[in-house]
Amino acid sequence: MYEYKVVPAPTRAGKIKGLKTTAERFAHSLAERINAEAAGGWRFLRTESLACEERRGLTGTSRSTQTVMIFARALGQTRP
Repeated sequence: MYEYKVVPAPTRAGKIKGLKTTAERFAHSLAERINAEAAGGWRFLRTESLACEERRGLTGTSRSTQTVMIFARALGQTRP
């Protein structure tokens, strides 16, 4: 049996020395997040983009898309 962890995917790529393009910086941000979770025993499964309703003002709502990263690990496992 597994437990799952869902975290927001990075939306911005920070400045990283030696990385010139947005794609390189963004890939680095994703790799950092995946490696950070892996240190806690979490295995990266996939990313998903899901619709989300948000409140706007007192009575209004709007729809947006949220991208999340999904990780899994065996129940009871805390570190590899």
